[in-house]
Amino acid sequence: MKYNPEIKADPLSRENLIAWLLTQPADKTYAYPKPDRCMLGQWVRSIDRKAHNAKEHGSLYYKVHGEIASLSHFNDIAIGNGEVSSWTFGQALARAQQQ
Repeated sequence: MKYNPEIKADPLSRENLIAWLLTQPADKTYAYPKPDRCMLGQWVRSIDRKAHNAKEHGSLYYKVHGEIASLSHFNDIAIGNGEVSSWTFGQALARAQQQ
């Protein structure tokens, strides 16, 4: 019998981030420097309500479904130009779609 493993979509993919951002109000702001109120923190909690920042590994690491995940590759999407005015879900969506 041939083994055919089930292939599952990556819940932490850029495509999933974009799909989630599409559900957020474009003008709603988030607090980038606060892991519990930042865009990435809110996103991972939509995937796993128990997800949280894994500070001991770094500010862009989150524990999701019991695993530590680095989200540093999404930092440019989350931080924008570094100004508070760029921390809206709509602007994050535009950055995510450009990558």
